[in-house]
Amino acid sequence: MQPAFIISAYHRPDLLARLVEALRPHPVAIHIDKKSDIRPNVERRLGSGPGVTFLPRHICHWGLFGHVEASLEGLRWFLGTPCDYAILLTGQCYPLKPLTDIGRDLADLDGRSILEHAAFPKPEWLLHDEGGYRRLRSFYVKLPLRQAPKPIKLWDRHVPGGLHPYGGSSYWCLSRACAATVMREVERNPGLVRFFRRTLIPDEMFFQTLLANSPHRDDLIDARIHYLDFSAGGSNPAIIQDKALAAAMASGAWFARKFDDPAVLDRVDRLREGGNPAPAPWRRLAEGRIPGWSKMDSKTAV
Repeated sequence: MQPAFIISAYHRPDLLARLVEALRPHPVAIHIDKKSDIRPNVERRLGSGPGVTFLPRHICHWGLFGHVEASLEGLRWFLGTPCDYAILLTGQCYPLKPLTDIGRDLADLDGRSILEHAAFPKPEWLLHDEGGYRRLRSFYVKLPLRQAPKPIKLWDRHVPGGLHPYGGSSYWCLSRACAATVMREVERNPGLVRFFRRTLIPDEMFFQTLLANSPHRDDLIDARIHYLDFSAGGSNPAIIQDKALAAAMASGAWFARKFDDPAVLDRVDRLREGGNPAPAPWRRLAEGRIPGWSKMDSKTAV
């Protein structure tokens, strides 16, 4: 099973170029926020190596639909490749497992996708987001000089078509079938796209809601593809430092985010060289919970 990688970036061209090199020879598509000026720097660092595509650019404000548009550009590109899975990353991600190990994991997925998703009300979002419903009920717009989108309450908004909303991580691993379903639905149902354009942090809801209400719902594994360091508390993951590397490698996750120190990436490279035998987190979540699952064995089960 061959992956293709979609990378969303806006700064740190050094880390972005290093990530691309770590992913070779697999195809990579890069979306650079239209507000950013790093593309010439990235192109200079990558040189003329094959397998890299720069996607049409969108403005990506925090909490608004530009991030979904960037991901949709990536899926559109992915469907033009011969690859089996699309994996979404940021420019500050880095692999914790050799790509050959990730390829074997993809084969074991047997066409299933990894997409963290939970039906609203999502327990982790109860305290600040009414289980996620606060993100949907108002119109959210970007105002000058204001970072966070502003809610404008005109009436209680609901996902069109009677779809139940779902939420989860912005980053995923989607099968070719799921990617095709997303793009068909985007073309077929512009009202759904219009609705999510005015929600808060739609990249944590759009793909989850669309796919969890689709015929692929039973092919979705509710897991993350990343290791995240939340040891400092709060809602955002910490920058990964040396002290977190042992836990990151032991997690079995394919990738970690977010990094900002090339020296730490040097140490990740050394740790990864001998392989990373820790089973991926999705395996323990899949075993016994997915109808027809038959890929677990004594070597890989957790």
